[in-house]
Amino acid sequence: MDPKPVPPDGKVYDLRQQGHVKTQEEVEQEKKEKHDKVRRNLRLVALVLAVYYFGSAAYTWYQESQLEESAVLAQNMANPLASPQDFRNTFNSLINAADTSLPTANANDTTDGFVAVLSTAVEMQGYAKPNSKELHRVQIQTRYPDAFPPESIVAFENFILACERMADPNATMERAHEVMTNIGLVPALDANPDNKIFEPTVVQSANYEYRTTFSAGPIDELTLVATPRINLTNSSDVPALEPAIAPVTEPVTAATDNADVPQL
Repeated sequence: MDPKPVPPDGKVYDLRQQGHVKTQEEVEQEKKEKHDKVRRNLRLVALVLAVYYFGSAAYTWYQESQLEESAVLAQNMANPLASPQDFRNTFNSLINAADTSLPTANANDTTDGFVAVLSTAVEMQGYAKPNSKELHRVQIQTRYPDAFPPESIVAFENFILACERMADPNATMERAHEVMTNIGLVPALDANPDNKIFEPTVVQSANYEYRTTFSAGPIDELTLVATPRINLTNSSDVPALEPAIAPVTEPVTAATDNADVPQL
């Protein structure tokens, strides 16, 4: 059988349709079929894009959550007192929110640290690492002739809370009050009697060691030193405070019984 001839343009036409004029219904049907095909294609494209953007958003959220967790872990591993200005800003924001006449802590940072006088009875200090403005530890000290002053209660609780928030932004005042209770300082106004004796104490939270010293006399003096626990392992080259605070690598108490150190 001879093959069918192929037209010069290479196209094969249905000769049965030659001379056929499409009716209006056929034209409308073709338009509808094309329209439906376009709509199906658009829906498919929209579905693909939705899957892509949903997957992209989920992956971005996963990456951000991983970065956030890494940042929190890095922060917990790093020195929370690396920036003395950030510490004072945190303390000052707490003082501004408290019902107190205490001023904010303002100081200049040096390679020795800083000193911020809050009142005639309260002073706060930061002790820098050698040849650096990064803080190794901070302390707050109050001197008073009679009962523990109300302004000192406010200063101590916000000092502790500022320390804790430098390591954990979600730390609450309950954490600060827990530390105060463990060092023998009742976190309430007029709750600490005249001539109260504070025994030297060491307590530890998840991020800090808190150590107290006390001098009794006509003018009592209570000092609280907060040292990030990460800084306890490399403290041999840091000048001692006055009175001397011995660097430690294990929890200790004044009675030298490690098991008695409160773990908050």
